[in-house]
Amino acid sequence: MNTVRILGAEQQAASSLALAYPERRFEFLTDVAVADGWDLPNVTLCFAAPQDALRGADGIALCPRWLPVERRCEVRLGVSLGQLAAEFAPWALPVFSQPGGEGTWRLKGDLFHRPDAPLTGTVAELDDAVDVHGCGLAYQREISARGSFLVMGLRRSHGRVALGVLELLAERFFRIDVIQAAKTANRPDLVDLSLAALDILDYAGYFSLAWLDTDEGPRLTSFRPVLRAGLLSLRAAGADLLAEPEGVCVARGGHRFVAYPHYSSYRGLGA
Repeated sequence: MNTVRILGAEQQAASSLALAYPERRFEFLTDVAVADGWDLPNVTLCFAAPQDALRGADGIALCPRWLPVERRCEVRLGVSLGQLAAEFAPWALPVFSQPGGEGTWRLKGDLFHRPDAPLTGTVAELDDAVDVHGCGLAYQREISARGSFLVMGLRRSHGRVALGVLELLAERFFRIDVIQAAKTANRPDLVDLSLAALDILDYAGYFSLAWLDTDEGPRLTSFRPVLRAGLLSLRAAGADLLAEPEGVCVARGGHRFVAYPHYSSYRGLGA
């Protein structure tokens, strides 16, 4: 049985993958001193820097900073949402390098999800924002929404996609962003829009598309080339993201999960 290498295993999706596939072995690679998953029976946890891990065999990157340098530009929010805002109007909300005009803005990471709690405010309130994490800064207008959804999956080419729609019921933002509660949803409209967006980007690989339900219809607020949590629910609902997709496979609705806080002793990783 081949071991699956997970790059950036400090992310919540790492443990989600290991729990979803107990029959597989996983090697968790991270440059964070303390990470979850070391106590799972099918996991080996190792310290590694991105530049070193990328010299080895292929793996599943859970944060864009673990992607090869040549791929990082194409997955920046400013690039992907810029293309979609131009070719996929009005569904995609663009991001900007600087906020401008009235209203409330949300500060995001351009290359990868900005750590810590979300930061929103007016132009004046965000004037002193500093990129202390090296993720790049991107600004997006804040809009009203009645629901938040995540379309997540694996795309190999046009017509070869496995994905599922998660309705996000609760999220928490600590060092990383955590999905605390969600359920798979039957949303053919979000499936069709997501497939159209991925075709425009001509993207191949793992993906997460964040959608808001608004009075004017769904609005795409983020594209990331990574998986997030909920993989056990997606597999139970019929979407196997470790298998090569044949045709378009969509997870069934109605599968719920809750991430409970867990406290245990841990062993620090050393370089």
